Amino acid sequence: MKKQNYQHSKKIKAVIIGILTLAAVLFSVPFLQDFYTCYVKSTTTVKYASKLPESIQPAETIHAPTLQTVLGMQTQARTAVGRVVMPSVGLDDDIYAGLTNENLFYGAVTLFPNRTVRKHNLVLIGHNMGHTKVHFGVLKDAKVGQKVYLQYLGKYYQYTVYKTSTILETQINKVKDTVDSELSLVTCSAPTQTPNRILLQAKFDGLIANPRSQANMQRSHMKMVNNTQKSVVGYDFWPIFIIWLVYLLLVILVIVLK
Repeated sequence: MKKQNYQHSKKIKAVIIGILTLAAVLFSVPFLQDFYTCYVKSTTTVKYASKLPESIQPAETIHAPTLQTVLGMQTQARTAVGRVVMPSVGLDDDIYAGLTNENLFYGAVTLFPNRTVRKHNLVLIGHNMGHTKVHFGVLKDAKVGQKVYLQYLGKYYQYTVYKTSTILETQINKVKDTVDSELSLVTCSAPTQTPNRILLQAKFDGLIANPRSQANMQRSHMKMVNNTQKSVVGYDFWPIFIIWLVYLLLVILVIVLK
């Protein structure tokens, strides 16, 4: 009888440990995904082109990044068409031509790549990864009057935010073209699947011709890269550490209980 009870107790403990393991893995996945995304983003070498590529990849159906797709991405040399920087909210993202899942993993993309800066509405879209320092998730904190800086095809521009709103993904008319120079930034309103989009609209202030201002933009880029790497430790590493520490303590407790 005692042997049967022991075997029964052993099976129950194995089931409990299995459930705890599954829970720990599920809780860790979002943090692991963000951690690796930040790592790849901050270690990828980017060269900035002065003109659009002759051949732009056809648009793909966009999916939210999964852990499997994220782990499939690697640090590599890439060519971007520009960069968008918004210091007030910590945004600093490279811009790529071609609406593909791979491009969106590494940065923002131009929704209408053939639109020029000076006489059109340049629309950039980016993922909301949940992590405040990765891609366009920071747009939720943007406010009217804040400055946006654009490096695009070898030139530098400045914009001022005049409107922030939440729209439906089907409201494509909200990013229609204009005869004046505008900049529109679009992202999901949440890191999970949602029909809502955050839309930030900014008016053109002028061309940044001052080399000193351009140098400041470059320094801002390096500072934000460093801040992103530091925030990864606080936002992703410590939660993962705590999750598995709690898991280990619970497993030990299950094992020692009779």
